Amino acid sequence: MSRLVRETLSFSKKLENHNSP
Repeated sequence: MSRLVRETLSFSKKLENHNSP
């Protein structure tokens, strides 16, 4: 479960980073 949560967080962070350069 931790792995999935970590992946989801990474994905969300990446999206946020892309949205807010």
